[in-house]
Amino acid sequence: MLTRLMMTDTLVTNDRPYAPEGRTGPPGWFAHLVQFSPDHYGWKDGRLVFHGAPGNTGANPSTGFAAFLVRNLYATHNSSGAIRRALGPLVNDLALDESKVGLNFGAGGGGRLHPRILNLDVQDQAHVDLVTDGGDIPLKDASLDLIVTQEVLEHVADYRGTVRDLARILKPGGIIYCQLPFQIGFHPGPNDYRRFSRQGMEQLFEGPEWHIEQVGVATGHGTAFYRIAVEFCAVTMSALHRSLYRPAKGLSAVLLYPFKLFDGLTERSSERDRIAGGYYAVARRTDAAPSA
Repeated sequence: MLTRLMMTDTLVTNDRPYAPEGRTGPPGWFAHLVQFSPDHYGWKDGRLVFHGAPGNTGANPSTGFAAFLVRNLYATHNSSGAIRRALGPLVNDLALDESKVGLNFGAGGGGRLHPRILNLDVQDQAHVDLVTDGGDIPLKDASLDLIVTQEVLEHVADYRGTVRDLARILKPGGIIYCQLPFQIGFHPGPNDYRRFSRQGMEQLFEGPEWHIEQVGVATGHGTAFYRIAVEFCAVTMSALHRSLYRPAKGLSAVLLYPFKLFDGLTERSSERDRIAGGYYAVARRTDAAPSA
């Protein structure tokens, strides 16, 4: 989750260690890409960290059986076949050119897409290279070749402002891969503001600074029905007693999993956009200035 705020301090390029409040150590390999106010940021173990950034809040389980269910059954949507086919070539293209650098915007608790794709998040975790306050991204203009953001902008209050900032840091000719949910239950992180249809995805990148190359179904109607049905069962049981919500959700996630298999039929339907689980867009940055 990223909530956009404005940084009013003058941003400065920093290519040397800065160590306020115990933040010590040399800057990371990406120091030549960053710009920030030392009043707000400092280097910590080669990572650029916003002062006062929280650690892992535990919003999603990271260990135990609950984490297993989330990772392998309930929340597998970021690794669907459609997503692998759309995102894989973009990452491979970056991997083949050592001069290219990317950003995983809102990396969360996941791993690393590629050693030259920086992870950005608002939580201070070991795998996050840029720990921000959710405001302006502390990177130079036109510094990146690829931006990946998976199911993040629905949690951002000023999502259009965030898209403008992403356009700012992307080089002309650079690519953004943006993935967002359509039919899915409320999932605060800590906020959850909106959903995006296919038309909503197209509108998001309709400005002159973007050329849309592809919009597709990321997860189909099977996943959409599954996620809603799991929540339906869990909410119903919680009406009997609030403590039953999580056990019912876990059990439903297992028993209803076969519904996800219907995603394989989504693209065959002329009505595929009725209840798709979510969409992705691939857009190329043009030479035009970001829309106001």
